[in-house]
Amino acid sequence: MARTKFFRVAVEGPTIDGRNIERKHLEQMAASYDPATYTARLNVEHLRGYSPNPPFNAYGSIAEVKTEEITLNIGGKDQKKLALYASFDVNDQAKQLTADDQKIFSSVEIQPNFAQTNKAYLVGLALTDSPASLATEALKFSARDDAKKDHLLAVDDAGFIMEFADAGSSDEELKQAGSFLKKLFSGMMAGGSETVITPAPAPAAPPVPVDQFAQLASAMEQGFTKLTELQASVAAKQDARIAALSQELSGLKGDLEKAPVRKFTARPAATGGGDRILADC
Repeated sequence: MARTKFFRVAVEGPTIDGRNIERKHLEQMAASYDPATYTARLNVEHLRGYSPNPPFNAYGSIAEVKTEEITLNIGGKDQKKLALYASFDVNDQAKQLTADDQKIFSSVEIQPNFAQTNKAYLVGLALTDSPASLATEALKFSARDDAKKDHLLAVDDAGFIMEFADAGSSDEELKQAGSFLKKLFSGMMAGGSETVITPAPAPAAPPVPVDQFAQLASAMEQGFTKLTELQASVAAKQDARIAALSQELSGLKGDLEKAPVRKFTARPAATGGGDRILADC
C-alpha cells in the first residue's frame, strides 16, 4: 500500500446535479474522521461488490481528512469556499486505473447522522470520471513503490507525476544498502584495491493485469446466455403443453363424432276427445 498526498475531493456549495454540500458537514468530517472508528474505503462509481475480485472490490482506504479555504471562480466571480482534502492508502489496482487514465476523480460518500451523533462522517469515496462536486482534483497514483520520499515528486514509468508522503524504507532495502556499504569499505581498507560491486538484480516487472472491465463484460455475456437458454427451455415446455392439450381436444372431438345419435318421434297434437275439437291455445 502507498500513502498519497492530500487531494481536494469536495467543495462546499451546489453540485452539478442539483444537490448541495454543506460547509458544516465538511468541518464535521474533518474533525471526526478516524480510521480506528470507521475506515472509509475506496470503490468505483459507488458500487460495492461482494466478490474480492475486480472491478467492484476495494481500491484502498482514506487515511486522513482535512479542510482548507480556497478561492473558486464561479460564473466569472471569485468566491471563497471551504474544501475537503483527503489522503489515501491505495493498492496496485488503483494505481493501474490512473495509469490508464480511468476513474481519475473522486466522489465523496457522506453520512449526515453518523452513528446517531447528529454529525457528518466520511464513510466512503468513489473513483469516478464524472464528479458531482466542483473543483475536485484529478487523482494520480504512481505505479512505482520504490521512490517514496517525503514530499518529493516521483516520476514513474508511465510518465505522470505523483507526490507520495514519506512511507519509510523497507527492511530489505536497508539490508541491501548495508551490504553495499560493507563491500565498499572493505575494498578501501584492503589498500585501495579495486572492488567490484555487483548490483542487486532489478525486480521483475509486475505482470500485466487482466482487463477488469473485460472480465465484467464476459460475466454479463455469460448471464445473458444463461437467460436466453432459460427462455428457450420455458418456451419449449409451453409448446409441449399446448401440443398435448391440442391432441386431447382432437381425441375428444373424434369421440363425440362417433357417438350414436338418438332419433325422437314427435307426439301427435292433442285436439280433444270424442267428436269435440278443442282450440289449441
